[in-house]
Amino acid sequence: MAKLLILSSDTGEGHNSAAAALELAASAAGLNVSIRKPLEESGKINRTMGQLYNTLLARRPQHVVRQALSALGADAGQFLETFDETGQ
Repeated sequence: MAKLLILSSDTGEGHNSAAAALELAASAAGLNVSIRKPLEESGKINRTMGQLYNTLLARRPQHVVRQALSALGADAGQFLETFDETGQ
């Protein structure tokens, strides 16, 4: 039987939802599926950083978005103005 390894993380529910959907589809296709969470299964520093990210995402989503857009070279200010207006 073919195997599929899915790597996920508890940093936001989107990762786990996507992993669960992939697992369901792959299992239905006859694959032996395993979901692993390397961040959570690694050392204390990595787990702590993941928890910090989740806290920032929950309490200061604009900060996380601003940093991500800045890293991509995008205009974070313009994006956040639109985000604040639409709530999305």
